[in-house]
Amino acid sequence: AVLAPVAEEVLFRGILLRAAVRHAGLLGGCVLTSLLFAAIHLHIPSLAPIFILSFTLSLAYLATGSLLAPITLHILFNVQSLVMMLLLRGSSS
Repeated sequence: AVLAPVAEEVLFRGILLRAAVRHAGLLGGCVLTSLLFAAIHLHIPSLAPIFILSFTLSLAYLATGSLLAPITLHILFNVQSLVMMLLLRGSSS
């Protein structure tokens, strides 16, 4: 819930987004980075939500100029997802 978001944000926002924005502009860079981010998660039902998450994380990075914002949001998203999964699993027992 913590290590993967740090690594993913360094790669996707810190490296890929910056390069994509230079080549495709702000909107194009956010879209390209978000498509790739969603695709690497290899879960078809989650493609749209993960794309939206990634786009939001990209905007947070661009707005603040800091990886701390998308890392924090990404960690909160993962923790919330984990809690929901555990709660749903517990209620089906």
